[in-house]
Amino acid sequence: MRYQSIKKLFVALAVCAIVPGLALAVEAAFPVDSGFLSVAYEDMRIVERPAGFDLVHVAPGAFEKLADYDGIIIDPPEIWIDRQSRYPGAQPDYLKAVADLVRDTLVGRLVRGGNNVVDFPGPNVLFIRIAITDLYLKRKKGEVIVYQPIGSVSDEELLRTLLKKVDIIELAFQMEFVDSVTEELLGAIVIRRGELKKRNATDGRLDFKEFWAIVDEYADRVRCRFDNAKLPKDEWIDCASV
Repeated sequence: MRYQSIKKLFVALAVCAIVPGLALAVEAAFPVDSGFLSVAYEDMRIVERPAGFDLVHVAPGAFEKLADYDGIIIDPPEIWIDRQSRYPGAQPDYLKAVADLVRDTLVGRLVRGGNNVVDFPGPNVLFIRIAITDLYLKRKKGEVIVYQPIGSVSDEELLRTLLKKVDIIELAFQMEFVDSVTEELLGAIVIRRGELKKRNATDGRLDFKEFWAIVDEYADRVRCRFDNAKLPKDEWIDCASV
């Protein structure tokens, strides 16, 4: 799967170099913003999913090493709006609400699993970096986003308000797991969901429920890895299917 997918990518790149008008073929073959993760994106394994795809990198023995960590730092997510987004901006409060909801969901899921979320690096502390990238927005006709003062409504309500005014067509969650002292990279994942560059789709937007389902998906899968690490390996479950 990995080598076939990478081969297709290189073929698309070669074709587009010869025929500039086919530049969108590159996006179709490998449509994800790169630069956030430490690992080379082209070296990651590609896993096709029903509504998108995942890119995965796992260092040897990484899942077993999770059992050695008794603290986890979860960095506030970065947000990268797609360079081709039809609506290239949003008020900072709305973007912060999205980032806070994503981080709070992951923190809550890990804490409920008995994991210790901490604020400072140290021995046996894992650092999780997160970014929401490829955020492609399309403003709804006739809709105006009315400013909401900070603290007047919850982060969830801010996100709901944003989605009433602006469609999210596609996005990706990018995460990497790094030892907070040695900076050893244990793993990285890109979870890409949405219309995947089908820019003219009229029914491809993500509503609040669908957006939240994606957040839950990645939070469950991270929690699953830590749950597995506490068990004998023969009792591990398949986290990719969570």
